[in-house]
Amino acid sequence: MVWAVALIGISWLLGIYILFHVPLCRASSRHSSYPRMSVIIPCRNEEKNIVRLLQSLNQQTLQPDEIMVVDDHSEDDTARAALNHGAKVIPSPDLPPGWLGKSWACQQGAEQATGDVFIFLDADTWFEKQGLRRLMDTFLNRKGVLSVAPYHVTRSWFEQGSAFFTIMQTAGMNAFTPLGQTQPQAGLFGPCLMISRVHYQKMGGHGAVKDKILEHYKMAAPLAKAGIPVKLRGGRGTLNVRMYPEGLGQMIQGWSKSFASGAGQTPPGIMLPIILWISGMLVTPLFLIFAVVRMDIISIYLWATAYILFFLQLYWHLWRIGRFKWYTSLMFPVPLILFFLLFSRSSSLMNKKRQVVWKGRVIKK
Repeated sequence: MVWAVALIGISWLLGIYILFHVPLCRASSRHSSYPRMSVIIPCRNEEKNIVRLLQSLNQQTLQPDEIMVVDDHSEDDTARAALNHGAKVIPSPDLPPGWLGKSWACQQGAEQATGDVFIFLDADTWFEKQGLRRLMDTFLNRKGVLSVAPYHVTRSWFEQGSAFFTIMQTAGMNAFTPLGQTQPQAGLFGPCLMISRVHYQKMGGHGAVKDKILEHYKMAAPLAKAGIPVKLRGGRGTLNVRMYPEGLGQMIQGWSKSFASGAGQTPPGIMLPIILWISGMLVTPLFLIFAVVRMDIISIYLWATAYILFFLQLYWHLWRIGRFKWYTSLMFPVPLILFFLLFSRSSSLMNKKRQVVWKGRVIKK
């Protein structure tokens, strides 16, 4: 009993360690002028999302100098929707050998952009009021590259299944521990990247990661080689995202595309604490069930307390990085089991088939 309590206690403390502090973007009064900004949005079949992002950009008090939507052979009305909301639409040429779609679209946008600063955004993101100013002020206050994890907004019940994926995606960067961003980071956040034209060209642009499924993870290496520092921030109050709103099928397909490959990039120094943390969360309800079956009152109180502590910890994590329902944290074994099932599925797909399907394209590992 004592050893089990000790291990669960260590697991809970590691849960604090992996996501100790998530710094946010902050507005500043020190900047009276801004460099020329180019917003670049790679799109494939994003008709349902692009309008919301463009509307949020048009409502900012700090306006970008140009908004460019790179249409990656969409099969819907993405291009028309973007044009109707004031964006410049660039039809992406056919994929050349060795390139994947998003990297190719980003490269095309960068080559035609006129700004001194590039802001790459996924189409399913959108800004809060004054969000672009917070983003720009934070970028100017820090030398190098800024990448932001958008605040994950959920609305339907099935989207609650992304809870642990969102935590792992954020904590796995190894940037939010008590050590801060002094340790090696796994990569960048894909939905939002801010980089100067000079640094973009110095690191080789998206050509440096042209054949990578998760180009934002792999981008850390060429940036480090070029001596360009990276700062990661949370998106709460600045930039939001709603992922996979169309149903469980879309969510399963989306996480299958990304998560197994991403986990392989996670530094061992943060991966081990994450594994120990989720292991503690997994066995705690089992110990509680066994105690109830045996009607061991002391054990029931003990494991019920541990369960409540994990619930409160998970609620704290999710509150800082997304808008999830309170009952998602209370019933954490359910999304945790879903996490294991989807992670196993994505690993199987990548190891056996060496490919996944996303937005009508077969993406090979």
